[in-house]
Amino acid sequence: MSHSRPVASLSRTNPASSALYELRVRVPEALAEEVGALMVETGAGGVVEEPADSGHSAVVTYGEERALADLARQVSASLGTLARVDLRPAALAIAGWKTAFLEHLQPVRISRTLRLVPLRDGVASPEPAAAPARKRSIDVFLEPVVAFGFGEHPTTRMAARAVEARCRAAPGARVLDVGTGTGVLAIVAVRAGAKEAVGVDIDGQAVAAAKANALRNGVEKRCRFSKTAVGRVAGEFDIVVANVDRNTLLQLAPSIAGRVAPAGSLFVTGVLPSDGADLKERYGALGLEVVARRREGDFLFLEMRRPRVKARVSSARRAPGARAQKGRKTIRKTRSR
Repeated sequence: MSHSRPVASLSRTNPASSALYELRVRVPEALAEEVGALMVETGAGGVVEEPADSGHSAVVTYGEERALADLARQVSASLGTLARVDLRPAALAIAGWKTAFLEHLQPVRISRTLRLVPLRDGVASPEPAAAPARKRSIDVFLEPVVAFGFGEHPTTRMAARAVEARCRAAPGARVLDVGTGTGVLAIVAVRAGAKEAVGVDIDGQAVAAAKANALRNGVEKRCRFSKTAVGRVAGEFDIVVANVDRNTLLQLAPSIAGRVAPAGSLFVTGVLPSDGADLKERYGALGLEVVARRREGDFLFLEMRRPRVKARVSSARRAPGARAQKGRKTIRKTRSR
């Protein structure tokens, strides 16, 4: 099992600022998949399932101590005695785990025309068998970062597929990627026809990786990445995409919804199907309507739309004399023959 996320949770602090820690949650084997999804939903950057003692599995994630301590408390509160939670400094063997993570990566087919191609030391990873190139095909080249995944996660696939399709259908769009991680969705948007893409993330490591990936794909002039809070991003966007956790989507709803232009679209994912009703209600109150709902594995994708603003003509802008004529009875004189 792998629930490796492609983006940094907006609630996580910069892992580069302190030592790496390991959170290990021992649960009955039958619950491991569900617990992994819960941990990702609650803010884990990615999880891996490992065998434990008889009948049990260990669901493991890595990150900064403070963020993992908060995650550990939430997992314990949710699972009670079903889980044994252990938080400790990560072993030096993490380097071997990172190497294994990078070695197994292969190009990920997102749609008929879009692939994510991993790079190692600037060289594209080989495919088991070369696939024929398709007309208008896009290869997005990315240097994988363990903390953010690569693109194998269902939420990345659903969001990237939607962004590609919309940008192809409406070239010249402006796109905002909230929780950009390594910049995957912003780069896909520009390669598919967007005029520009802005990516924001609170993690400095993510922003640096996103800028490097934009340069690798030759789109650095049309992609801008920063740690700017979404509420402080200037302007409105034709497409806003947010592949983050449920709490972030709910807490930042006014800021995220406020960036969606009239007739614009909001794509949200990174959540479980059970979160759909809360998101629909929260964003509905902010003027956005759910127009499409998809599910892949344990995760939900919602497409929302802001209605187009109808033009209004005020009385002050009526034709000259219109107000004076209001209520005046017109008398026509019949011409005699």
